[in-house]
Formats: sequence, C-alpha cells, structure tokens
Amino acid sequence: MERLLSVFDQSHVTSDGHRLNIREEDYSGKYGKVIRRLQRAILEPEMRDKMDVEDDILEELQGLERAIAGKDREIEENKKALEENKKALDEKDKIIEELKKRLSGI
Repeated sequence: MERLLSVFDQSHVTSDGHRLNIREEDYSGKYGKVIRRLQRAILEPEMRDKMDVEDDILEELQGLERAIAGKDREIEENKKALEENKKALDEKDKIIEELKKRLSGI
C-alpha cells in the first residue's frame, strides 16, 4: 500500500501543479494499471479543462482572501487611529474645562 501511495508523493509535482513525474517502469506489476489510468486521465482534454477551471477558481479565491486580509488590516489601523483621536479629543476637553474653571475664578 505504501508503494502505491508513493505515486502521489508531492516532491514529483510538475510546475503546473497537476501532474507528477512518474515513470511507469518504477511501478510495474500490480500498480502498473493504476499508473496507466492516472496517465490517461491527464491526457483527456475534459479532465485538463476541469483542472484549469479549478485553478482559475482557486486563484480567484486566493485573490479575494488577500483582499479581505488587506481590508481587515486597514480596519484595524483605522480603529487604532480613531481611538487615538478620541483620546486626544478627551484630553483637549479636559484642558478646555480646566481653562474655563481658571477663567471663571478670575
């Protein structure tokens, strides 16, 4: 079973991310049929088209994830800026109240 699973070892992935560099000779015998079926599947245009569509969808989703993460960071930065502004306004209000007290005492 381990021998069969080694067919899917990700260290053999090609640059397109869908295919594995596998030599049928390395898996002769009872796994030869499995290797041939997998190779035939990748040769079928319909299967390749499906994989291309999956890639496009995944790429789009990853782009959306990055955009959302960027917006989340932006929201956090804005929250911090608002908190700092509120603190500054509160401090100004305190100063104004102190000045009013001083002026009313004169």
